Amino acid sequence: MPGGIKTNDDYRRIIDETADALGDEKTKNMHIHFSKIQYGGSGEIRHLTFADDIYGPRYEPLAELIDEYGLTPYIVCESNGTMSEDALFMKKCHQNREEK
Repeated sequence: MPGGIKTNDDYRRIIDETADALGDEKTKNMHIHFSKIQYGGSGEIRHLTFADDIYGPRYEPLAELIDEYGLTPYIVCESNGTMSEDALFMKKCHQNREEK
């Protein structure tokens, strides 16, 4: 389903299904590729930057669940041309939550 990840619950379902299928240890240390993506009728068209406000998914709900579940995934940021900046944003999402 293109653009199917919209809420915290969408991410939660994916994490829970992954844990059910692969186990807690593999889920805790999973490898993720992340970016906002433009989809069309045939699937993925292109990766976008976090600045895009039309397409998703948003990283913040995933960051919240990564922290809630105590996951330590390896995340590859695949933003189009702004990988470093968007990866830093991802890191700050977790740091800001730790500081609260």
